[in-house]
Amino acid sequence: MNSLILTILLLAGQAGEFFNDSRIVSSFAVISDVHINGRKDATAKFHTALEQLKAEALKDDADGLDAVLVAGDLIDWAYNNPKHVAQIDYFKRDYEACLFPHRH
Repeated sequence: MNSLILTILLLAGQAGEFFNDSRIVSSFAVISDVHINGRKDATAKFHTALEQLKAEALKDDADGLDAVLVAGDLIDWAYNNPKHVAQIDYFKRDYEACLFPHRH
């Protein structure tokens, strides 16, 4: 699992004056190769990665993480495999449980 935090900064005028940590508008995380498949170890790794991304975003942005982009390999099975629907459900459940715990 690879992850990276990208911070989108508000730029108005010269970069030296406005391009700094005090002008953060949104914190945006990118993660790939999560391979959610319903196994506890995959879920635990995914949950840990999301928690790390949330913690990293909070270092520079009091609002925390605003968005997450999963760049690929969400699940283990190809689209035409009957297991893909269940695995997408696992991904959705795990993603929401970590990022929106008050809904569960």
